[in-house]
Amino acid sequence: MRDSKEYALFKKQESTRERQRYFRVWVVRSFLLHGVASIAILALTGQLATLISMPQAFQNLLPTLAFEDSSRLGRMFGGFMDGLKTMALPVLFVLPTTGSLLRVWLANRNPSNSTNSANEDPQSDVGRDILPLMPRNASERFWTAILSINAGLSEELCFRVAIPMLLLIVSGSAWIAIVVSTLLFGLAHFYQGWLGVIATTFIGAILYWVYLATGSIWITILLHALLDLNDLAIAPWFEEWLKARDSARAQA
Repeated sequence: MRDSKEYALFKKQESTRERQRYFRVWVVRSFLLHGVASIAILALTGQLATLISMPQAFQNLLPTLAFEDSSRLGRMFGGFMDGLKTMALPVLFVLPTTGSLLRVWLANRNPSNSTNSANEDPQSDVGRDILPLMPRNASERFWTAILSINAGLSEELCFRVAIPMLLLIVSGSAWIAIVVSTLLFGLAHFYQGWLGVIATTFIGAILYWVYLATGSIWITILLHALLDLNDLAIAPWFEEWLKARDSARAQA
């Protein structure tokens, strides 16, 4: 969790020590405000069981989401949704990593593209102002990996479990709980700019679909962490490895 002013200050930092300090602060703050606070909310509302099984109110939405009814069209849509879940979940886990590594490999094969990319506006990554977060060395990469894992855990507990449960208790509507918590997830990334908010809201909707499709918040946590790790740790490490390999070849 970070605000726009704090993020603007972070982007001005050139010292890796200062950059790592920001990473540490963000990890601890997010863990406390999103992770620990979410567990406390669930405990106080008697909803700790939602960490193991999806609340019944959300389970009741599954027939609607799967278009289940007794008609032929309903059965056809239900079969289509089952097939989509079967294919989509493995793809969601494999595609981000494969895509990230392929993108880095292609950029490495064409150094002119890499140079141009480095000089582009940080907003150029699908409008998301995240390039300043990219680690510049192994020590920073350690902290961006921790940041990614913590985001997967803490943000999912907050925006897919705790806040929806509070909204469900207040409104009595599972749909309101899902929609509002997904919008809040997007707004929590306002430091990335409005296009970043739109992009993360869309990602949040996909993550909620995964949660509803699997019934497991822990699978959703794993997927969220993997998505962030791809951007902030795996792809940067692969790029560094490729450059070191090419440098060794050039000197041989």
